[in-house]
Amino acid sequence: MSIMKYTILLLSLMIGLNMNGQGLGDFKLSTALSDGGGKTYGSYCGIAGQHPPTRIAVEELIADEDLETLEEWLNSPNLVVQTYAAEAFIRLSGRLDISSELLILVETIRSKEENIPTCRGCIYDKLTIKECLAGIDPEQQDLKRKTRK
Repeated sequence: MSIMKYTILLLSLMIGLNMNGQGLGDFKLSTALSDGGGKTYGSYCGIAGQHPPTRIAVEELIADEDLETLEEWLNSPNLVVQTYAAEAFIRLSGRLDISSELLILVETIRSKEENIPTCRGCIYDKLTIKECLAGIDPEQQDLKRKTRK
């Protein structure tokens, strides 16, 4: 098991993510919206620095290069889930061949001005989707954001 998968699995156990016996790779849209998922976009949230359930799932989908599930998330009515999916496609676009139709949809989501609930450490806020995705790099392999100039 890779270090990333082990870390994601460990984090999911630490926060009590109930996946009804499903493996992380089986984390479908319905699961993303249940168990507290799909409510907050961010990482290392709160005083304990825990990832939201949907962050844990999207990192696994990225690691598995599960474009089918990510496309389902991209078409979700939930803006937070859409944002996670758009981030995933941006990060994967540096190493995978993604259809132009999907990339157009990602760019449409990336430019949205709607506010979504976000967290970054102990700071909870509402930011636009455009602001959330501004620092995402196609070559990015982990959660570290590039600093904006």
